[in-house]
Amino acid sequence: MFVDVNDEEDDEHDTWIKEELIAFVKANPNLYARKTGRDMLAKIFAKTIWWNIGCVARRSKCQQEELPGGVLALTPEDRECENFFSLTHSRTADGRYMVRLPVVDPLPDLKGTRSSALRALAHMKRRFARDDKLKQLYVEFMRQYEELGHMTPVAPEDKTKRRVSYLPHHGVMREASTSTKLRIVFNGSTSLPSGDSLNKCLRVGPNLLPNLADVLLWWRRWRYVLAADMEKMYRQILVHPDDRDLQRIFWRYKIEDEMQEYLLNTVTYGLTCAPFLAMRSVQQLAEDEKKLFPLAAIALLIDRYMDDVLSGADTLEKALALRHQLSEFCMAGGFPLRKWSANEESLLTDVPAEHRMQRELCSWRPQESHAILGLQWHPCLDSFSFATKTSLVTFFTKRSVLSLTARLFDPLGWLAPVVVSAKILFQATWLRGLDWDDPLSETDALQWKTYQAELPLLEQIRVPRRIYPGARGLGVELHGFADASEKAYAAVVYLRAQAQDGSWLVTLLAAKTK
Repeated sequence: MFVDVNDEEDDEHDTWIKEELIAFVKANPNLYARKTGRDMLAKIFAKTIWWNIGCVARRSKCQQEELPGGVLALTPEDRECENFFSLTHSRTADGRYMVRLPVVDPLPDLKGTRSSALRALAHMKRRFARDDKLKQLYVEFMRQYEELGHMTPVAPEDKTKRRVSYLPHHGVMREASTSTKLRIVFNGSTSLPSGDSLNKCLRVGPNLLPNLADVLLWWRRWRYVLAADMEKMYRQILVHPDDRDLQRIFWRYKIEDEMQEYLLNTVTYGLTCAPFLAMRSVQQLAEDEKKLFPLAAIALLIDRYMDDVLSGADTLEKALALRHQLSEFCMAGGFPLRKWSANEESLLTDVPAEHRMQRELCSWRPQESHAILGLQWHPCLDSFSFATKTSLVTFFTKRSVLSLTARLFDPLGWLAPVVVSAKILFQATWLRGLDWDDPLSETDALQWKTYQAELPLLEQIRVPRRIYPGARGLGVELHGFADASEKAYAAVVYLRAQAQDGSWLVTLLAAKTK
């Protein structure tokens, strides 16, 4: 496959196509709810991405194929959930969003979850007795939760309310995190003997999460890029007071303290509706504030994956304006942006040190990197790399080699030759007819041992982030290849783009193997 396009810089077109995309997103809030929706939006993303970088055949706006219109097919439940949000969400005086939980009607009696919540807390207390670090982090987490107003004690007169549910909670350590080493998960799936649970009584809502590969690919087009994290995204969204009794927990800071019931006042990870409520609230912010912050509204709709904002511009001035707009825009909805990073230091000079990923700008070194949607990004080099986990497999079984293969996170297929080698090895292992925990043959185990030993070499690979070196209007080509054998088949797409000096740069875009 080969596509050759000569594009002209057209800011008017950029504005037009983005307006079309935003209109489509707002008309179809459940873009990713179903495969048909994802396929439809993928076509729009393909049009906008490749049109904007000169890679989809484009003649003029009047010749452009008609963009898909109308509302995507919603399931009845998704339609109810969307309508419910539209009718019940509100904003507080300081701009924060307040939402209702999409509870089914009638709601069964969930008071029986009380005993499960008490048992879970007793289990955590036993873990605390064995792990002082866990105890310290847990207490600090809960204390901050209360100090921020994200949970409040239940008043004595409210303890006998009928519409009540209790959430067990436990801690999950996140050693790789640069900020939160412990996350406490509130479990809304705990079932009663009847089979009822809070999560079964909540509408999930449409899946509004974009495809991760789309977000990464879109981010590669800009000359200057920014990345930031929406701090405590879920917890910045308030739950309506009438629904907070469905989010009760038990907690006490010391063993000698009296057991206390608390209300969780914000959207809680652990509830099935939480992703929808969070994503939909941010979409609503883009709709509400788009006139004041047009650049930021576009970025929040198409340059974001959950709480990660990845955006940019082709000039330093536009990138700086975008960064300022993003900060003000997100704060207008109560979503502070933290962990700022950029491929140009001057974009971050006025960002407080505590809000940057790297506190000292002068400390930038080529080897410094941080995680961006599961990949390692080196701002100084403006390139991606891969991290391989160090835990070694010493006893090779089907289960252990499958786990070994799954360690490679490669959303765009840049490691396709390595991944397909593992797939071929695993296929051969599978054909032996072994059970999951049976030891592999000496020959197979040796092949996997060699494969494992070579994985750290992947950390030396650097993939340039930017895929388009020249100004729009220069030559751009897409080259696609596909091939197959008895063992596997693969497809790969490259971008060939002309730079200002007339030279050509070839960049790997994406690959897929099976």
